[in-house]
Amino acid sequence: MGAPAHGDVAAAFEYNLFGPLAMATAAGLVVYTVVALVRRQPTERLFDQLNPKVLMVLMGLWLGYSAIRMVSIGIGRDYFALVVA
Repeated sequence: MGAPAHGDVAAAFEYNLFGPLAMATAAGLVVYTVVALVRRQPTERLFDQLNPKVLMVLMGLWLGYSAIRMVSIGIGRDYFALVVA
């Protein structure tokens, strides 16, 4: 997580395709929560606006990507050489 925090987005995507996306999502959730609390609005409204089908597809892609990474590292392929270097 150090690469996106230091502004090196290209290296962050090389380490993990979903890492910078997860960090941006987490930062967005923090900002949304702070704004909602300052305005005294319930924070649950965000989850009412999310499409569960889209979330399931994204979760499937993330899990599939992670499985491919683990298998490729386990069999000694260097698809993700930056991670194991």
